[in-house]
Amino acid sequence: MQKDYTIIDNAVPNMLFTRLKDVFFNQPMGWFWLDSSAYENKVSTYHYSFVNYPLTPSGDTWEPAYSLCCSALYAALGDHYQDINITRIRAGMHTAHSENIINEPHVDQDDPHMVALLYLNDSDGPTYLHNNRYKKSYKEEQAKIYLKDIDLNQSIKVESKENRLVLFKGDIYHSSTKQTWPSKRVALNYNFLPKSP
Repeated sequence: MQKDYTIIDNAVPNMLFTRLKDVFFNQPMGWFWLDSSAYENKVSTYHYSFVNYPLTPSGDTWEPAYSLCCSALYAALGDHYQDINITRIRAGMHTAHSENIINEPHVDQDDPHMVALLYLNDSDGPTYLHNNRYKKSYKEEQAKIYLKDIDLNQSIKVESKENRLVLFKGDIYHSSTKQTWPSKRVALNYNFLPKSP
């Protein structure tokens, strides 16, 4: 799976990263409760997750986070992608738990896309990139059986490190992990498409 993902440390220039982090850690903003880290209709009794959308799938934006998030992604991608169409920006926050809990494997959307995760702080809550691939033709029951076959020993473990960007194909099932430290884990999840030439 090595060719399907890229990790970039110190991805965003310091001054821009500091401004971006300030928006999500120090400015008044709305965080919205989630019952599950990935799926709307799944309730988890141990889960304390929150979300904010600087860019919603319907195209609504929230400033100043939207402009800063876009600038950060463009700076981080550099020469990897010159011309992209960002379809969603989601800020996710987990609050600390007494033990690490790996969240449900998921993909962000059905259609082909790329994913970029930018970690805003260090934590002991890694992201797992699984060998399993999303297939749009799977029915819900087939998908459940398929996901039961995920072997964490075969998955790529990406540590949650401040200013680290991980870039991967959108059909790769992935899972966040609830951290035990610090009190909150914040990451930006970008979905985007390279523009056609």
